[in-house]
Amino acid sequence: MIRTVLTVTLAVAILAAAVPAIENAQIQRTETTLTSDLQSVRAAATALAASEDAIEPPAPGARRVVTVDLPERDLSAAAVESVRIDAEGLTYQIVEGPSDTVPFETDARVVVRPRNDHEAITLTAAGRHHLVLSLQYVNATRTVYIERLD
Repeated sequence: MIRTVLTVTLAVAILAAAVPAIENAQIQRTETTLTSDLQSVRAAATALAASEDAIEPPAPGARRVVTVDLPERDLSAAAVESVRIDAEGLTYQIVEGPSDTVPFETDARVVVRPRNDHEAITLTAAGRHHLVLSLQYVNATRTVYIERLD
């Protein structure tokens, strides 16, 4: 009986010591994944503006499709509260974790086309989200438009 109690007590103590390390690893993995995906969006906008010719609407211009993957909370990943994409950059917030902004680095103007009346695209659901970046020449300005594909 005493051995069982000691074994259970030891198991609980080990688990209590390991939980903070597991949570930290979840947050770090999610942060690395999000940063990589958001830097891909930034790189697509930069490359589009730097290497493609802008044309005037209504003709479709050059475009890129980029995927942002928001992980679902599990043993290896923390939950993502939101990813916000606006004209300044891409901002993520991890539940009970850090937030960060990846700014756009392009000479072109960046315009976000959300589905509603908001000024930004906000991604909250876990899973893959596809973004379309297109380049157009509007009012004598090279403009990168960003909108959701799905």
